Amino acid sequence: MKRSYMRWLMVTTLLTALHIRSISQAISVDTSAGPAFKNAVAFYNNSFGPELHLFNGKEYYDYRVAFNEGHPYFFTPTWSKGTVNYEGNRYENVSILYNLVTDQVVILNYSRLAKIQLVKERVASFALSGHSFIHIRPDSLLSPVLREGFYDILADGKITLLARRTKNIQTYTKQVVETKVFSKDHFYVENNNVYSEIDSKRALLKQVGDKRKEIQQFIKQNKISYRKSRENAMVRIVEYYNQLIK
Repeated sequence: MKRSYMRWLMVTTLLTALHIRSISQAISVDTSAGPAFKNAVAFYNNSFGPELHLFNGKEYYDYRVAFNEGHPYFFTPTWSKGTVNYEGNRYENVSILYNLVTDQVVILNYSRLAKIQLVKERVASFALSGHSFIHIRPDSLLSPVLREGFYDILADGKITLLARRTKNIQTYTKQVVETKVFSKDHFYVENNNVYSEIDSKRALLKQVGDKRKEIQQFIKQNKISYRKSRENAMVRIVEYYNQLIK
């Protein structure tokens, strides 16, 4: 009886420690272990095994500098609930930060005491704040304009409009040291697996050239201004084009 209790205590201690450390793989057990120990490990693996894969990454450390302007993250510097497709598994209601400076997805670990930077290559897609991001590994022949990374899907259909969100940190030294974060978005259209960068209204209209007359009429009737709201204009034009060719 005393031996069983000690085994139970060891398992409880082990599992508690593993929760806190948020390990990323299931626990193996020696075949010579007793039934109680085996059952406890089996219960742990069955209950928490799938979630443990999500915590497969390295600890993420916050910036030590205070930003005088802006922040490094997408939309908000605070946690947002979202969905992550990681290592072939889908995880919902995950606390996420998306660092646009490093193009990395950060989550809160199981114990909610530390931040984990997910292994980028294992993130297929994620969604937060009403935006869906996919991980693209472009073919250098078909898409030389693209870099590997996460792209925001703005409109999807016969042609797909994508945005690559980026930020960079700059430090200025005058009377005092100031650190600011600046944003820059890059837009692309995918058509038959070929990606083209959209850096002007003309470049976008070229992609919808077979419906140019209808698109021009749509822009005029709806008073769409590319200059005033570039992203909104592109989304509306691409969505309308995809409706026309259905």
